[in-house]
Amino acid sequence: MKQTAITTNYINAVAQHIGAGKTLRNALAKLKPTYDKATFDEQQVLRMQVAQLIGKESGVKPIITNRGSVSFPRDTKAGDASRKMLDYYLPATLKTKAKPKVSKQVDVVEKLLEQLYSLSKAEQARFRKLLASDSK
Repeated sequence: MKQTAITTNYINAVAQHIGAGKTLRNALAKLKPTYDKATFDEQQVLRMQVAQLIGKESGVKPIITNRGSVSFPRDTKAGDASRKMLDYYLPATLKTKAKPKVSKQVDVVEKLLEQLYSLSKAEQARFRKLLASDSK
């Protein structure tokens, strides 16, 4: 293949794309600590800004999902492609609104019974014999 203006133009475009990728990775690395410290709503503002840029290029309007995050419709190929682009350009984990933690109530007697039933039959018989002979 001869080196023509078309091939030279393509090689230059690839070189620019590689350089832009490095710039994007560096910008994302600098953004990550700030993004991770941001609240859920602050994260969504940035995500919406990126989604609007992608939507303008792809012709797909960003949506707010049932969980409150920014995404694109799943019912079209353009929406799928836009969602993949959003994940590529903003591959950060989203915070979710914290759910209250409920401690599991453990019944001490049930826990002891589980341990008892995990013993062999001979060990259970020995335990019952010792329990019956104990005067406390």
